[in-house]
Amino acid sequence: MANIRKSFNLRSGVQVDEDNLLVNSVGNVGLGTTVPTETLDVRGNIKSVGVVTAIGGFISGGLESTGVSTFTGNVHVGSAITMYPSSGIISATSFRGDGGLLLNIPTSQWTDYNPGLGYISIYNEGFVGIATTNPSFTLQIGGNSDLTNFQNGVGINSSGNMVVTGIVTAGVLKGEGSDITALNATNIKSGIVSNAYLQAGYEFSGILTASQFKGNVLGDVVGFATTARDLVDGLDLSFGSFTSDNAQIGILTVTGLLIAPTDPIGVGTTAPQSNIHVKKAGISSIQVSSDTNESIITLSRGIDQQGTAGAIKFGNEAGAYPYSESNDLDIINYTTGSINSYLHAGAAGINTGGFFWLKGKNTSQLMTLTYDGTLGLGVTIPLNTLHVVGTSTVTSNSFIGNNLTVKGNTTIAGDLSVSGDYNLADGDLAGLNLNVTTGHSLVKNLNVNNTLNVTGITTISGFTRVFDQFTAGENYGHTVSNDRTFGLNVDLNNTVSIGTATPYGGMTQNDLDVRHGTAIFGGIGCGRTTLTASVDFSNAGRAHADVTIASASANRMYMYPPKVTTTERGNLVGVTAGAMVYNTSVNRLQVYNGSTWKDCFT
Repeated sequence: MANIRKSFNLRSGVQVDEDNLLVNSVGNVGLGTTVPTETLDVRGNIKSVGVVTAIGGFISGGLESTGVSTFTGNVHVGSAITMYPSSGIISATSFRGDGGLLLNIPTSQWTDYNPGLGYISIYNEGFVGIATTNPSFTLQIGGNSDLTNFQNGVGINSSGNMVVTGIVTAGVLKGEGSDITALNATNIKSGIVSNAYLQAGYEFSGILTASQFKGNVLGDVVGFATTARDLVDGLDLSFGSFTSDNAQIGILTVTGLLIAPTDPIGVGTTAPQSNIHVKKAGISSIQVSSDTNESIITLSRGIDQQGTAGAIKFGNEAGAYPYSESNDLDIINYTTGSINSYLHAGAAGINTGGFFWLKGKNTSQLMTLTYDGTLGLGVTIPLNTLHVVGTSTVTSNSFIGNNLTVKGNTTIAGDLSVSGDYNLADGDLAGLNLNVTTGHSLVKNLNVNNTLNVTGITTISGFTRVFDQFTAGENYGHTVSNDRTFGLNVDLNNTVSIGTATPYGGMTQNDLDVRHGTAIFGGIGCGRTTLTASVDFSNAGRAHADVTIASASANRMYMYPPKVTTTERGNLVGVTAGAMVYNTSVNRLQVYNGSTWKDCFT
């Protein structure tokens, strides 16, 4: 191309190919942008073959350099790393990775040492302190620097001496302990002190406790002997007396025979009143128990447990006693003698004491036998020699030597036989019910002021008067529903109802209600005292000398045949010639002629 030496002054700027090159009016040059924000704004890669000099620089993205980069000022990498070119110092919070090639690290007192043993060791030329910055021992953990008043630490010197101001806990302590002083052995709970370490004639002034005593024990044993184990066979322990003022004597375990002399044994007392006497200020008890079988207390006059003896047993499962099981308490007399219960056998009492049978705790007595011989069943204080509250069953004969008073009902399932005179005076049955379920009852004069229920055959040879409602056959094998008692009931108004206990509400006196059943008569008269036909309604609804009509029924000399609709008439069953209905659908009186229904009028 031709060289043109010419200057151009473009005051308003210049633009080449829109946004490839732009020089705006303020002098900013943009490459790849039409809006340069800096003096030189390049949107793309920059390639420089020569030296690039920058007074200051800011790189917001990554910086990649393939050659040598020289920084004359301090270089900051983030806020934690700073490089100082003038002093050669790199400052960072930590250094990580392999530091094997690092040189000129500040020296310490740790020194490598290899005596030719095939391995390298290190040692410290001064004192080593752990949890302290001023150690006074070759190795010191905690503590202070005052050797004359060393506190709260552990110090070990190079001669093997150790100072420990706290508690030393070790599995095994070995070595010579002649210089051990002020040793408190209260926490020594196990171990064996060999006889070789005990001097001849050594005396213990306090309490000696050991897991084992071997050899001969000479002299008196005083103090507390809490446990004696592994006593050899043939060793005899003899006591003139054995007493203890300790509340917790401990446990005496004997695997063989324990034989006491004939003198009494006192537990809690120095003056026993019997062969074995247990005394205690609170609850005093003796327990005999078995883990898997019965527990027995035997009282005998010989050595045979089931000979001339008696026993108290619990938990018997032998099967020899049919009513004795694992949860039962048995009182047994093995001989032909008696089992006696004595009341007030000691000092005599007045109106006190008795025999009581109860179930559970805090409950009423099931049976009571008082001191004066009255027996109560279901009652705490019986009023008579035999007082039973509840139902009593006697399966055989009963003899009553004097009067028998029954306040409730008396039911006799069999025959009532009276060998002498049996007279019922007026008032003998007052308030009582006579219930005869079977057999034949013969009553001459019977006055019933309330309900009379007769379920069997009753023959009355005399006059019977009922002053109250009379009911016969009520509930006799039938189900009661809708007030249908299927009996004959006569109330105080002489209203008779059959099949219902309550007559129809509109009935007053001398009425008959059989609405739940069927009545069959040889003849029916309505308003008549004498019948002129099998069905005589000629005086129905009309009063005369022998017939009284209530005012509500006056002037009702008419009757109604059954009223049905035509549909209901078609559903009638069992219809034969002569049947009559009033058809409400057509308002006609109709009669069936055997094949069709005919109107009685048009």
